[in-house]
Amino acid sequence: MAETTDVAIIGGGAAGCAVAYYLAQSGVKSTIIEREGLGNQASGYAAGGLNPLTGVGIPGPLGDFAWECYELHAGLYEGLKDASGIDYQHRTVAKIDVALEESEIDGFKETAERLNAAPGFEARWMDTDEVLKLEPRIAPGILGGLYDYGNTAADSHKLTNAY
Repeated sequence: MAETTDVAIIGGGAAGCAVAYYLAQSGVKSTIIEREGLGNQASGYAAGGLNPLTGVGIPGPLGDFAWECYELHAGLYEGLKDASGIDYQHRTVAKIDVALEESEIDGFKETAERLNAAPGFEARWMDTDEVLKLEPRIAPGILGGLYDYGNTAADSHKLTNAY
């Protein structure tokens, strides 16, 4: 007997696997066509960080969309973990973006204001000594850094396979 599918999805990365997941939620049968195995290419090796408040088009035309996606992703964790049996380690993290040039400092300070205005985020500009005290492995030639908390991260390979 020949197997049939309603939708063929080319690529077993995060996008392809998410499409298959949501199609299945809607009762649509799909087949993923992938040459290397699910999550075994770019999606599986991505850093897995999520921040809806920085990036191309933010602030700007993509800002609201990025925030909606961020909230959708946060709300997905428990249900997807339970359904798949895969804990892809969704968590809130802190990070430091270091300034190597004077021209970066004002932009980082503007980003801190935007982050501090958003629920669940906090940020502050740190001078060189503060950064090196918090993270001594950073090279001492920096001009300071933006410390921010509220970003989320996940194991991208596990997330791709959880879908």
